[in-house]
Amino acid sequence: MKADGPGSLAYARVALARPLDPLTYYIPESMSDQIHVGALVEVPLREERVPGIVVEIIDKPDGKYKLKPLARRLSPEFKVERPLIELARWLADYYFCSLGEALACMSMIGFNDLASRTRTALALRDPEHWLAVSRECAPDGRATTPTQRRVIDALLAEANRPLTAVELREAASVSAAVAERMLAHGWLVAHDEEVLRADGYPEPDAPAIPPTLTARQQATLDEVLVPLRAGDYQTFLLHGVTGSGKTEIYLRAIEETLRGGRTAIVLVPEIALTPQTVETFRRRLGSLVGIYHSQLSLGQKFDLWKSIRDGRVRVVVGARSALFAPLPALGVVIVDEEHESSYKQDDAPRYHARDMAVLRALREGAVAILGSATPSAESLHNAREGKYRLLRLPDRIGPHAPPSMHVVDLKRHWREGQLESADGGMLSPPLREAIALRLERREQVMLLLNRRGFASQTVCLGCGKITFCPDCDVPMTWHKSAERLLCHWCGQRTPLPKNCPECGKDEMQTLGQGTQRIEETLAAAFPTASVLRIDADSMRRKGAFLTAWEKINRHEVDIILGTQMIAKGLHLERVTLVGVVSADFALFMPDFRAAERTFSLLTQMAGRAGRGAIAGEVIVQTFMPQHYAIDCAARLAEESFFERELRYRRMLRFPPYGRLVGLVLSGADENQVRERAFQLGGLLKPLAYKPQYKGIRVLGPTPAPLARLQGKYRWRLLARGDRPGPLHALLREGLTALERFGRASSVSLTVDVDPCDLL
Repeated sequence: MKADGPGSLAYARVALARPLDPLTYYIPESMSDQIHVGALVEVPLREERVPGIVVEIIDKPDGKYKLKPLARRLSPEFKVERPLIELARWLADYYFCSLGEALACMSMIGFNDLASRTRTALALRDPEHWLAVSRECAPDGRATTPTQRRVIDALLAEANRPLTAVELREAASVSAAVAERMLAHGWLVAHDEEVLRADGYPEPDAPAIPPTLTARQQATLDEVLVPLRAGDYQTFLLHGVTGSGKTEIYLRAIEETLRGGRTAIVLVPEIALTPQTVETFRRRLGSLVGIYHSQLSLGQKFDLWKSIRDGRVRVVVGARSALFAPLPALGVVIVDEEHESSYKQDDAPRYHARDMAVLRALREGAVAILGSATPSAESLHNAREGKYRLLRLPDRIGPHAPPSMHVVDLKRHWREGQLESADGGMLSPPLREAIALRLERREQVMLLLNRRGFASQTVCLGCGKITFCPDCDVPMTWHKSAERLLCHWCGQRTPLPKNCPECGKDEMQTLGQGTQRIEETLAAAFPTASVLRIDADSMRRKGAFLTAWEKINRHEVDIILGTQMIAKGLHLERVTLVGVVSADFALFMPDFRAAERTFSLLTQMAGRAGRGAIAGEVIVQTFMPQHYAIDCAARLAEESFFERELRYRRMLRFPPYGRLVGLVLSGADENQVRERAFQLGGLLKPLAYKPQYKGIRVLGPTPAPLARLQGKYRWRLLARGDRPGPLHALLREGLTALERFGRASSVSLTVDVDPCDLL
């Protein structure tokens, strides 16, 4: 059909951040020179205007529908490069999401409308006259006043560097009117300058001097440099114990990459790690390092993109989505703490940054380095199968062996009446004594409790009724500082009832423990100690991580208390004692990775102790000292743990010996959700008997372990197979058949490829 717009010569395929295929719009003649692949645009959709990204320019539209025009260009300077668009196509296909959802995640500023920020600065039009001729008589013959001469002197003192009106007022001690008159006379000239929004991290005091590598580090680095210098793809699994010098390998690899004219990406699993990581990398690499994570403003992200575009930033450090930084000539991608589940995104696109890092390195002929003291079962398996090259750093650098490990059996201390409560143990006598000793020596202590809030449950002692979230099948957590019960899944808040809503009795009691309760206990037990709590509540404010890190660095903190945020990658030389308040919380989650996560968390936490001149000690409190995850972590027996864990996985054909796809159906009507789940199961299970799908099994449907969240009932199916290709093909065939039954608008379906949990 003929385009509606006069003179329109082309059409744009636009991907929206919705579960829709790209839509076609015509390009108005007035916008023809603005629109290209990767441009952000606004388009009409039904009765609204929505943002999207141009993924293709075509000469002829599809179908015979009347097409609408693009409404306007967004963020005119910005674009998403073609290689990332192609990577998004792969991601969308593999993770069962739309191309627009994938690109909205990959775009450094999403689909937002942003522009450069500029400021007006003033400079002398003819500085040579004021220097060589006279400051009392202007080039046009007019006499200058004393205040005008102060402006001239201030600008000459800055070598005529342009100053803003505010800077000029402060430097010359004059009013704004003085500069305005000089500008009107033509003695000053105004410049529009681009202002880059800083990332908020302080510049390092001095550059770092690279340490001398150990023989083991040098041998490891030499292996990495072979493909790096050749520009060949290779994935390395760098398995190094905590304190073995993995970061120095990263830095040397990046320095070699930069010397070769290429760029680098470094991923860390938590924003909490970025202050120390930024300091470490900027002390070695200077201003070439840019930072990207979710707590940056859109303006800061936009300015980082411009710095990458202009070549000012050649190394990007950040959390999960920093993987998609549009760095040209990518040479190395580093994933630190590669085992961490935070690399898996919870909403569409549900990608795993570790796996996508390997794919991006493959596509760009780069080296991928996956580093961890406790590699994931999947990565260890890939190394054993030859997909990754395994490099080991088995020894700590420095004078000390690994920290001494002690397991405290809380059952015994509870029976002897030495604990405040039986619901978690609080602080046992051995841990209290160890903390007191470190405080006396003016050393730092780090305590882990992977549960935020004050109390994990509120129960009526009269009838036994536990206070559950009204919209989720989970107990509400008591947050004493906010004086509210809070659901950690949907965010609902409610006051603590004085009387039981069920029986009316005034016997409500909080049970269990969280970081807030331990903080209160520490304040009572050690009143002179400075305690810093690091969890999702205390670190909610922008810049809180950076402030906390600066306080720790200035030695203003005696006890660092936190959730798993503090277990990863922090190098604190004054921490000589690490205490795990309760090692049991994650063990009995209905998830096949529960033991692996517990072992990894305990091992990582142990690595925070004794990294300086004084030997470290780790005290692990538990009601389950015989559990193999806790026993192996206490003995630092990694091989024993994985031998047992992988034996269980092989029996179940769970990762790394099989591939999983989770399908979760949810809706407000439980009967409709159940009916749709059985409908889907009835379509998928017969397909598994087809020859091309041999070896695939569909499990379920069953109610999800968290059977109701945010007011919606949830049912789950699980598809398990040996290879992703046939597994995905079966699911596509089944989902296409489900569509023929009609859309169930009241029931939503989530497809989670390679899930990290089965909740």
